[in-house]
Amino acid sequence: MRVEFLGTGSCLPDNEATDTASLLIERHIMVDTGWNPIRNLLRAGVEPGQVTHLFFTHMHQDHYLGLAQFLFYRITKYQRVDDLTIYGPEGLEEVVRRTLMYAGFDEIVVGGERRPVADEKPHVVELPGEGEYELNGFSVRFIKSLHTTPSRCYRFTDANGKSIVYTGDTAPLEQLPAFAAGCDALIHESAFAERSSKEWNLYCHSSAEDAAVAANAAGAGKLYLVHMIERDRQAAQQAACLVFANTYCPKECDLILL
Repeated sequence: MRVEFLGTGSCLPDNEATDTASLLIERHIMVDTGWNPIRNLLRAGVEPGQVTHLFFTHMHQDHYLGLAQFLFYRITKYQRVDDLTIYGPEGLEEVVRRTLMYAGFDEIVVGGERRPVADEKPHVVELPGEGEYELNGFSVRFIKSLHTTPSRCYRFTDANGKSIVYTGDTAPLEQLPAFAAGCDALIHESAFAERSSKEWNLYCHSSAEDAAVAANAAGAGKLYLVHMIERDRQAAQQAACLVFANTYCPKECDLILL
């Protein structure tokens, strides 16, 4: 399995980690768009039309603002988006509808004819709280995560049994070790370098230590920390390694091969 980090940063761009956490799996499955999905995909050598499935962990702006750019590019270049399926929690359909309107595609021109965008829109699947899909040789399982808006954790498993788990944004989640059990790679948000506290963690995020505890309990092969500000990177890795030695802090364009 090939997993590329399109973004690894926090909710706001900075000079080092310039986009919110976003993944590309086997060159055609994308998870979250971040701010600049077209730049990120082209830099990875992927034409945006290659993406057939787009998964959203949740509908916070830093994770979906790039959707307008992504759809604009595909409609303008290919004059179609009905070859794309978008998955996410409740609220996804409204975000996609408003994004298409914002991008100026109430109608599009196809073969010289004007058609309502409804005839050409992407397929949108609002996911239940938990479940599983089979697509393109992959098994995709999902459960609810613990965040301030409806959100999902995903487990992607290929035909060879290799699997990655991506938490999206979440506070420490009791169900995560069982969900991620035996995965080859756990990609976990780490908004805090220090251990979070339920008393003050009003935004429902995790720390590096929280992620390491989950990786250890799950028996994960490796832990990758994402969604942090650049100045916390070294401290986060050090804190996590005290609990789970195989911890890494990837940067944009880094690659996992399983």
